[in-house]
Amino acid sequence: MVGWTDTRGWFTFLEAAHGESLGSCLSDLACPLMTLPEQVAAEVAHLWGGAPTAEQLPGLEEPRSDWCPPHGYVLEPPVTGDPTDVNLELERSLAAYLARPAGGARQAA
Repeated sequence: MVGWTDTRGWFTFLEAAHGESLGSCLSDLACPLMTLPEQVAAEVAHLWGGAPTAEQLPGLEEPRSDWCPPHGYVLEPPVTGDPTDVNLELERSLAAYLARPAGGARQAA
């Protein structure tokens, strides 16, 4: 499983083997908090597929690069871990991220 939280960023969780602790199955991805999906996919492919991050794995589409984050998009907004803290940089980056066109909609156009 690949997941994201606003305090941890991107992470992977692999199924635990019998007797294995759940904490040993959780790994942070080496990418900024607000990394774009194409970059997260490349990092996961590297992690699980063993390919260098820059190398394209067979069968995977080339990451799309026709959308650029708008001015003010912050890849590493400061987060405290306190869910009551309001972080305007994170909020602006999340709003831009959510407004990003979906891959399927771009391909259909």
